[in-house]
Amino acid sequence: MKEIETGLKLEPGNVLWFVYVDVDTEKEADFNRWYDTEHEPLLRKVEGVIWNYNSINLSEGQKYLSLYVHKNIDVRSSSEYKAVSQTEWSKEIRPFVKNFEARNYKSVLTGPIPTNLKKGDIIRTVQVNVRPDHDEMINNLFDKEYIPLIKQVKGVIAVWQAVNLSEMGQKYITIYFLENIDVQKSISLEFISQKGSIESITPYLSDIFAKNYEVRI
Repeated sequence: MKEIETGLKLEPGNVLWFVYVDVDTEKEADFNRWYDTEHEPLLRKVEGVIWNYNSINLSEGQKYLSLYVHKNIDVRSSSEYKAVSQTEWSKEIRPFVKNFEARNYKSVLTGPIPTNLKKGDIIRTVQVNVRPDHDEMINNLFDKEYIPLIKQVKGVIAVWQAVNLSEMGQKYITIYFLENIDVQKSISLEFISQKGSIESITPYLSDIFAKNYEVRI
């Protein structure tokens, strides 16, 4: 696993806020300029905002994913957060943002927060539901066996896992930070080597949904 010297670490109970949007094509350059030069820099100065990422969807669905790491669920309720989200430039951009969807997750499996991602790196998300009577067993296998195995794959930067706090969507999400899209092939090979163990838990998993996002900058 690639060493990360960021000084930042995702802690249990931190909140991951996923925001999915489309943007009117003719306004995408303005949207990205606003995000890069105002939105992201201002947010990172807000107390309780730990980090954030902006990425582009490589398949169907909304084009943009912004992933925000917050200390807790109350961060977005602060007056400081609301102020930096309601600037004049923000108000100008908002009418061109479409298909907004957002979900909060509470982190349960943590690790370093990559702060030096570059264009071409991948944020992969895998959402899944687990049969309630096997929740504890599945979590133990992931925490103690599968995730440690994945972290050893060359090109894997970090892996997180979180529980959905929203009413819609699958209960669990795993977030993989990868050096490029091809790293997923290596992860798949590792899973094939553990085929017996994986097949033993497959009947207890449902609604598996995976997507890849390319880091924009």
